Amino acid sequence: MKRSGLFNIINSHPALILATGLLFTGGMIFSYRKLIRPVLVEQKYREAQDYAEYLFNEEFKQKVANKSDS
Repeated sequence: MKRSGLFNIINSHPALILATGLLFTGGMIFSYRKLIRPVLVEQKYREAQDYAEYLFNEEFKQKVANKSDS
């Protein structure tokens, strides 16, 4: 199987192999920090907010139930 010219050029120079690896790694880190992490942080924040609201409502229901029992 014949390889493309760009593949042969990159594999012929160790510095180009290193640069390709660094660019790929940098791209992955950039993608995670700018695209993925903000979505995960927002999702985690929303879940925490929903859980806090649930706990607040449960506590309120218990207080109302205790007052009506008195």
